[in-house]
Amino acid sequence: MTKQFPLFFEIEASSESGIDKNWVAKNTDSDPVPIAIPPEFSGPGKGYSPEDLFAMACVNCMIATFKVYAQHANIQFQNITARATVTVDKDLSAHCLCMSNIDVTFTLKAPSPAEKAKLTLEKAIKDCAVCNSIKSVKSYHINIE
Repeated sequence: MTKQFPLFFEIEASSESGIDKNWVAKNTDSDPVPIAIPPEFSGPGKGYSPEDLFAMACVNCMIATFKVYAQHANIQFQNITARATVTVDKDLSAHCLCMSNIDVTFTLKAPSPAEKAKLTLEKAIKDCAVCNSIKSVKSYHINIE
């Protein structure tokens, strides 16, 4: 199937005034996602923070890309999991905060064939559109079980 680029994805978010007020964000065909300012920034938590969503966007783009590539390459696997840590730090040259680093560890269970699956995951990581669009330092680790 040939895709016509550019593709467009639209979301919507709305919030009341006040740091203690959580809100929701959604796309046009999914359930709303609860959003909150994290306690690290004096918010109430109990919702996904922008930092959480940043990590989720990166990780889920890589997983989605891998799943598409694995399907086309006839690679089977029981499960893929990812754990990511995002570092928020001061960018001294720009005088602002930024997501300076994202470190992701993947665990791929029972891939077949294993070496082809690992190489395919490495390609998916390299081709991830979200991660290719950010300036954060990125590091990846792959465990095969």
